Amino acid sequence: MRVHRNETCKNKIANQMIDILLPESAKLFSMTKPIIITDPAWAVEQALRKSIGSPNLEEIVIRKLRSNRDCKVAIVISDNTRPVLYKGNAGILWPIIKKITGYWDFQR
Repeated sequence: MRVHRNETCKNKIANQMIDILLPESAKLFSMTKPIIITDPAWAVEQALRKSIGSPNLEEIVIRKLRSNRDCKVAIVISDNTRPVLYKGNAGILWPIIKKITGYWDFQR
């Protein structure tokens, strides 16, 4: 995230883009351009393997299966602010499903 000072800000009002001159004391925060991930399945796999600040998916699933072999899993993906593929082999959902079902089969 970048911080801008002494700049103008474009804002859409009705059907027009308006330049708004910001006072010197104002801080305008904006997001940097996102990195385009060319292989979402690989990126999801890496994220599942190398969790930040928590056990990885494998540890969580195996721990749950050891305590309850009939446990259930819910996968929630809800973020309409990011253009992400959810369906098909190139989407982010299949790597998660394959991982979980693989652990499930292994532990039974």
